[in-house]
Amino acid sequence: MEKGFTVWFTGKPCSGKTTLANLLTKSLIQRGLPAEIFDGEILRSELWPELGFAKEDRGKSVKRIAHFCHILNRNGVNCVVASVSPYKEYRHFARNLLENYIEIYLQASLSTLKKRDTQGFYASAEAGNISGFTGVNDPYEEPDNADLTLYTDADDERGCLALVLQTLQEMCFIEPAAGDYSEEEKAEIDKRLRSLGYL
Repeated sequence: MEKGFTVWFTGKPCSGKTTLANLLTKSLIQRGLPAEIFDGEILRSELWPELGFAKEDRGKSVKRIAHFCHILNRNGVNCVVASVSPYKEYRHFARNLLENYIEIYLQASLSTLKKRDTQGFYASAEAGNISGFTGVNDPYEEPDNADLTLYTDADDERGCLALVLQTLQEMCFIEPAAGDYSEEEKAEIDKRLRSLGYL
């Protein structure tokens, strides 16, 4: 059985991780590839509600997700993770544990993140009503070696998904599928990947 891979979306709250993780998982399944999604927010509420937002607790969450992915990957199941994962050392743990690990950093301006924040967490954190909120009163350490950086306030969902799929193809994790994107979109994606040093 071929080993699976893990795509790990990291970024500040409201950067688009869950949206892209769902889109990618659906695309992989449509290709006939086994795929499971791990959403950090859902896992916190359903499986480990005892964890808080201190650095150590955030690390435990990342490590638990990584171990789930490790088990599934070795049995041929691909994993898609949507997790803030704000600390480099814990993302490095995931990279070292998982043989086929693809880290994708989602970046957006603070103004864009606030606009997307329908629950008002950013405003509450700035007002001092929420402590330990990543990007306001808790740090987010930007990746040094992300396999792909997506600027989600500049590219739409389809454009970001196309970049992810193209990257997975270039890294030989998936085969191209008919209808992924037009020739014009492919040319634009190739241009973008070339500027990032992947081609």
